[in-house]
Amino acid sequence: MDLIAAVQHALGLATAILLYAVLRRRSAPAWVATTATAPLLLDASFLRLEHAVLSDTQFIFLITAALTVLLWNPKPSLRATAGAGLLFAAATLTRTIALPLLLLVVLVLAAQRIGWRRLTALTLAAALPLTGYATWYAAWHGRFALSGADGVALWARTMTFADYTRIQPPSDQARLCPNDTKMDAASEYVWAPGASLNRLPGDRFTHNDLARSFALRAILTRPLDYLADVATDTAVAFSWTHRPPRPRHPRLRLHPRPP
Repeated sequence: MDLIAAVQHALGLATAILLYAVLRRRSAPAWVATTATAPLLLDASFLRLEHAVLSDTQFIFLITAALTVLLWNPKPSLRATAGAGLLFAAATLTRTIALPLLLLVVLVLAAQRIGWRRLTALTLAAALPLTGYATWYAAWHGRFALSGADGVALWARTMTFADYTRIQPPSDQARLCPNDTKMDAASEYVWAPGASLNRLPGDRFTHNDLARSFALRAILTRPLDYLADVATDTAVAFSWTHRPPRPRHPRLRLHPRPP
């Protein structure tokens, strides 16, 4: 545990150095660069995170490193774009949320017309490791994917607004309907013993495909509620408070599971 904390503290320090260096490289005043690194170095929440056995510190470092490589020069070189692609691939394998960020970066660079060779280098450098991992995953789990938890995560997100009476799922999906278990955050539905997912036989992630099917039905029946919850959760990332309030969701529709 001490070794993990030490490595993650080093990654946190490296992240701050990269941020400071790229800002100074792009002509930002020293006080601006210093102010930008202050939260990474002084914020207690970051220090606490670096003591946890979580992927957050590594993920932040990889994303910062990839963006630093791309921003070091006004027009990144072929080697820089390839290196950034590898770093984005590593970040995606750490946490799959990096994949849409990678797509956004590709679109931004395409709009800047950096050249097809550089775009190709970035795309291939990112795609090859991800494709290799997905192929390995398919060999072991029978599904070409980067993760076997996407359906479960999406299902948990819909538990804050899913309404069984409107969804009217088939019998196999009906077992995933909300029950009387109340949570403070959607993510808790993945782990709470009383959640409908965890009352099914077997490991929770063996029901990933079933959970995804239910979640898509829930979203299609209440798309505006889903978008509202996504917007609310996104806003949490920009909150000034360390622990944003997570009230119980008043729009939760509770229904007993059908037999």
